[in-house]
Amino acid sequence: MIYTAIIGGKDADRTDGVKQFSENKLFYDPRMSARMYKALSHRFVEGSHTVWVDGNIYPKVLERKIIQLLGDQDMAVFKHPTRNSYEEEIKACENFEKDSPDTMRKQVEGYRKRGFDVTPGGHRLLAGGIIIRKNKPSVNAFNEYWWAEVCTKSKRDQLSLPWVIWRTKVNCKVLEMDIRNNEFFEFRNHLIK
Repeated sequence: MIYTAIIGGKDADRTDGVKQFSENKLFYDPRMSARMYKALSHRFVEGSHTVWVDGNIYPKVLERKIIQLLGDQDMAVFKHPTRNSYEEEIKACENFEKDSPDTMRKQVEGYRKRGFDVTPGGHRLLAGGIIIRKNKPSVNAFNEYWWAEVCTKSKRDQLSLPWVIWRTKVNCKVLEMDIRNNEFFEFRNHLIK
């Protein structure tokens, strides 16, 4: 099932058949509620596969064609479209006031100390706007770990996504196409920045 979360009016309500979650009962910040649905697909969506799309991303093709992107992997995500290093990501998040720079730097430094290569040319940044997953125990364990990282460290899930993939050893395929310009999805601007 293809699903999203639109909370707080950042994007238009969906009328294209994508399952939309919109409840914000647990968090002051609506982005955290959206990230809960994003990370914990196995708790909210039934079926053998799930496809998370951010609220501003629309499928252009049938779900089965999207699922085929997995190949023999358990999960697939896109490469980051513009940034190649964690320092670039932290600076961009700081410029747009997405989270505390100190929190983000402390998080990335913690990953580095645990053997995760955060240098340019090391583990690459990934885009979390589209996540294709099988619903199986190893992926569900990844989901839970990722959610714990988002709750206890920076709320910027793109910082923790590569780390958790590496740490849990989930079989993940990196899609080398541009998340914003490809044959499978249409990228639109958010209604609210």
